[in-house]
Amino acid sequence: MSKHSKQFLENIIKSSSNPIFVKDANLRFVLVNDAFTQMTGIEEHDVLGKDDYDFFPAAKADIFKAIDEAVLNTGDANFNEEKLLGPDGVTLTLNTAKNRTTDELGNRYIVGNIYNTTEKKQFIDNLKMSNQMLERYAHLVSHDLKSPVITIHRFSQLLSRSAVAKLTTTEAEYLDFITNSSLRLFELVEKILDFSHLNMQELNLVKVDANELLADVKSDLRALIEDEDCSIDFEDMPDGLICDKRLLNSVFQNLISNAIKFKSNDKTCVVKISCDRTDNTFLFTVADNGIGIDREEQGNIFEMFARLNSNPSISGSGIGLALSKMIVERHGGKIWVKSELGKGCQFKFTIPHNVNIQIQS
Repeated sequence: MSKHSKQFLENIIKSSSNPIFVKDANLRFVLVNDAFTQMTGIEEHDVLGKDDYDFFPAAKADIFKAIDEAVLNTGDANFNEEKLLGPDGVTLTLNTAKNRTTDELGNRYIVGNIYNTTEKKQFIDNLKMSNQMLERYAHLVSHDLKSPVITIHRFSQLLSRSAVAKLTTTEAEYLDFITNSSLRLFELVEKILDFSHLNMQELNLVKVDANELLADVKSDLRALIEDEDCSIDFEDMPDGLICDKRLLNSVFQNLISNAIKFKSNDKTCVVKISCDRTDNTFLFTVADNGIGIDREEQGNIFEMFARLNSNPSISGSGIGLALSKMIVERHGGKIWVKSELGKGCQFKFTIPHNVNIQIQS
């Protein structure tokens, strides 16, 4: 390589806005650019010819040495996040990419590219903290709402029993409306509590027989299934499913309850649950023969307070599917729907095999 071309390449490196350094085979710095010296606050002449032991405690320098030697010996790139105290006393979050290169004589070098992700890291941390505060706030507000809502419901029931003979037909209807609305409000508050609590708790992962899980779901929904004369069929479910049993029970309950709620009036409600095993996931399908979902509504049905049907006579909080989506995603899976209006729905969701997860006994 000519002197001119070498100087040209050095100028390119030095002009980069990202901090860059080059180390020789002895792991000593042979080149740093201006962005590197600005980030560290150390002048170029105080860096060149030195190694990490001149700038870091021995324990940390040992780690960097091991990484550098592995890059030199294997040629495999290394990506590492590090913390560095900047010259202004601010702790920086740095992502460093190290790669091996050689010159025309075969001498090996390490080229390090540093990406300052401090602001991005702070933004993510602040966003997480904000979300946690909102979740706690929603939890507290919902919890505080329960007591007055229960009080309204109970006293409206008492008033209805004691004063029913004295009320006009219209007044009795008004009181029934208050009683029923307070009950729906209580159910909505309960759902919001469930939703806010979900992100605040750890998954209790256990090995589950999905056949037993669905049998429990059918038992829990027995009254609804019998009242609506519905058929719930499933078979050959996986017996080694790793999940939070209580939360996955909730997903199936929500999907089956919705299938019953939105059944067709002119035929018996039939819900069929199946599972296909792929290389990495269990793919569950909850299919029904109900009224189906219009294509235009399918895009937002998993959003909070989105309702599958605008008919006010069909009860619902609009939270069940949002809760199901959060549960599935907390397990590392995905959920979606296939449907045509008048032709029923197929709700599909995946749960990873998670064979490497440490489960609780």
